[in-house]
Amino acid sequence: MRNFITALLLFFIPTMLSAEEAGSKYIKMNSLLTIGFVNPAIEFSVSEKHSIQLESLGIFYPRGFWGINGRPLTVVAGWIEGRRYFRNTGSGFYLGLNTGYAYYRTSKDEGYHNRGVIHFGAAIMIGASAGYKIRVNDRWSIDISYGNGWNASNYEGWNNSTGEREVKLNWSHDFLPAYKGGVFVCYTF
Repeated sequence: MRNFITALLLFFIPTMLSAEEAGSKYIKMNSLLTIGFVNPAIEFSVSEKHSIQLESLGIFYPRGFWGINGRPLTVVAGWIEGRRYFRNTGSGFYLGLNTGYAYYRTSKDEGYHNRGVIHFGAAIMIGASAGYKIRVNDRWSIDISYGNGWNASNYEGWNNSTGEREVKLNWSHDFLPAYKGGVFVCYTF
């Protein structure tokens, strides 16, 4: 883990320095904030048509979220994404590659939830995204994005009442049709 953090720092410091030279930095907030999904991001322009985005996600519904019948949903995730714009950085259509990591706490399905079983786990994600950034004026823009890819997770299930483990350590590898995206409101520095 220490080597991974060191590698990220060695990658990000030159990226941030080159972003200073290239110009634009964008701070963003996903419109899903209106329903309590905290999803900020910052994007650094590294060349005329390329950028790096750092994105995080926090979902905090320990007593349930509408549509999942009172099952707890807590997710903390983060991604790094490289983007290639087809016009110039900060406007128009783009494609990106991303990787991320997440921790979560939920009940997988109604059967587990009815027995009081809560799943705790972690996931590594790798995928691609596509989006379109619409310039409103010199400072403001709207970024519409969608990302999907592969998810490798491990989790355990614990009975919330007794504290006993009911699901042994389990591994899951899945293609997720959507794991990031939304409509971001962006401010340019």
